[in-house]
Amino acid sequence: MVLTSAKRRMLSGNAEEEEGRDDTWSALPTEILNMITSRLILEDNVRASAVCKSWLRSAVSVRVSDRPPWLMYFPKAGDMYEFFDPSSLETSILELPELNGCLVRYSNDGWLLMQNPRSDSLFFFNPFTRDLIDLPTLEDTPFTIAFSSAPTSGNCWLFTGRPLDVGQAEISTLLVGMETEWTTELYETELPFFFENQNKIVFSNDRFYCLSSIDWIAAFDPFLRSWEILNVNPPGCPYNHYHTDKGWRKFLAEHEGEVIAVFSRNGIRNPHVYRLDMEHSRWRNTKNLEGMAIFASSLSSQTRSNVAGQMRGNVCLANPGYFRSRRLPWSADADDVDNGCLEQWPYSFIWIDAPKNF
Repeated sequence: MVLTSAKRRMLSGNAEEEEGRDDTWSALPTEILNMITSRLILEDNVRASAVCKSWLRSAVSVRVSDRPPWLMYFPKAGDMYEFFDPSSLETSILELPELNGCLVRYSNDGWLLMQNPRSDSLFFFNPFTRDLIDLPTLEDTPFTIAFSSAPTSGNCWLFTGRPLDVGQAEISTLLVGMETEWTTELYETELPFFFENQNKIVFSNDRFYCLSSIDWIAAFDPFLRSWEILNVNPPGCPYNHYHTDKGWRKFLAEHEGEVIAVFSRNGIRNPHVYRLDMEHSRWRNTKNLEGMAIFASSLSSQTRSNVAGQMRGNVCLANPGYFRSRRLPWSADADDVDNGCLEQWPYSFIWIDAPKNF
């Protein structure tokens, strides 16, 4: 086919026009491009990096992923404590004689709530700064105890509860730094509420949410001093509450104002994840975590929105000696058999926020 000079000019013009259109994407000023990519969630940031080389440079330069919590291991004896970073798969070891012989009760905002069983005293401890804050003694401290935020925040509430009778619950609270004694009150309950022997408490939207041993959900407002068992049926988890299968473990976490419940068989199999739908007074079964990562332990659990790698969209469980994460949904394989590794699991490991410069 012979092209006339007019056709050549027309085709050449179209090619230049198309090339010009492509150039507009890569020719955006760096400041504007960075402004665009910095507002994208991690998933869209990765997609944008495939547009062209300049978009790749911009996306990588502003890409921010949440740092996952570290897994802290409490030894049977001695002062050497291991910290496992799931993002780098590296382990750090710290000598912490302040914790010798003490029990960890909860973790939040990089702080540990510890109990000395010899004196029954409670104290906060930051393993990275070695800061220690003593707390007023609470007689016969129940195992179920939690705190809302860092004790240095100026708005840290401590909360603990225990059942006294079928229709009563005893709630104790302390506003750290503002109160010198615990406040203990009795509350009437229409339904029996037996606190879990493992911590199933999270602080969300100014209230402490508690999951009972038969999966009722209750809320306590420390500001209004109100206790309420919510009119929400337990999640439809496939086990019998009254003939407890000891292979099932439960975890409670908070994510951007939502309360999350996780049920896992033998610690590493078939996790069932539920979101508390307050508007419709029900638990919603969640098949897709939509990028959220849940870091679950029997003492306290955490969530992240923008973690990188295989943790994204996973339930990450604390297990002795190794780190496990599984994407939802998954099918149980033969190599998922526990082999007795959970014997010491519940109280030996806890997730804790590590500082960025550590």
